[in-house]
Amino acid sequence: MAFLKSYENLDIQSILAVRTPTCTHSYISASGESALYTNDLYAEFYKPIHKVLKSCLFSVNRIIADDRTNQVALWTTIHINFVVDSVGPYKGDYVFFIEFDDQQQHAKRILEFVDNLGARKYMKLVSQANKLLVDAGVDKEGTPHL
Repeated sequence: MAFLKSYENLDIQSILAVRTPTCTHSYISASGESALYTNDLYAEFYKPIHKVLKSCLFSVNRIIADDRTNQVALWTTIHINFVVDSVGPYKGDYVFFIEFDDQQQHAKRILEFVDNLGARKYMKLVSQANKLLVDAGVDKEGTPHL
């Protein structure tokens, strides 16, 4: 599925390419739903995270599709490796509820179910990788200053 494959090269332009210009993305968890992220806000959110990731692969556990409403529910497992080998890897389950445009080519709305415990572990690993990169002399844009 193009939506999941868009994350494989960890490039925000590839991720946004499978979304409509007005796509919104929000996160839902046991504590409720986050504010809506526009494509620009999602890119800003993703920017500091992607530099610490080496690979990001999804495996699909289950798909439920409704062609009449252009909606898909995906239960996935994500496998993430970090650029700092001593961090990770991370594995977690995610569920995406995606509403596509009429051509079923681009996502119009994405609701991403996040497991609070898994998300905390993931963000802790991201933070740890960021710190190790900074300690190694790599700036926020990923440029080494060794």
